[in-house]
Amino acid sequence: MRKLRILALMHNGLVPPEDVTGHDLTTADWRMEYDVSTNLRALGHEVLNVGIGEDLGAIRKSIDEWKPDIAFNMLEDFHDVGVFDQNI
Repeated sequence: MRKLRILALMHNGLVPPEDVTGHDLTTADWRMEYDVSTNLRALGHEVLNVGIGEDLGAIRKSIDEWKPDIAFNMLEDFHDVGVFDQNI
């Protein structure tokens, strides 16, 4: 399997910290995002976690600078509208 550069898109407030020491991983709001990115790394892929707020500029900047092979969209909504997540 080829190693991929994966851009992991998630809400700003759900980007897991680099060091999770001292955090309760069973109750952390960002546990799903942490599990996904950790398991993608365990499969040998490079993962860049990017928090998305009201501005899509972070996505464009990450694509231009990091050159991912694929984006993994973990957003559940955009601008508080649930059906907008698929348009990201």
